[in-house]
Amino acid sequence: SVQRFAIDKGFFVKRMAPKLHEYHLDDNPELRSCNLMFRSIPGNARQANSEPIRGADRLEHFYGRGLGVRVRYVRERKRVDYGKASDEEYDLELKEEDHVDH
Repeated sequence: SVQRFAIDKGFFVKRMAPKLHEYHLDDNPELRSCNLMFRSIPGNARQANSEPIRGADRLEHFYGRGLGVRVRYVRERKRVDYGKASDEEYDLELKEEDHVDH
């Protein structure tokens, strides 16, 4: 449903970091969450302007008491292996015929 919502708004899920957080809930002990990173579909026009948060008092405790906002932007770095997933993100499960010893 999240991906459908994103597509309807002109975006797609570029990257998913699964099982990022665990929760200690009696009624759902296996519950996990993930982070999703979105990218605009090519040609998608900007639909709304981002408005700054007004008032330093709102930013002072944005992430909790004494934990104000310190980062202005998060920018993606270009990497040598751009377009390739990190080995730490995925496990490969080979097809049975690929398990043959040579």
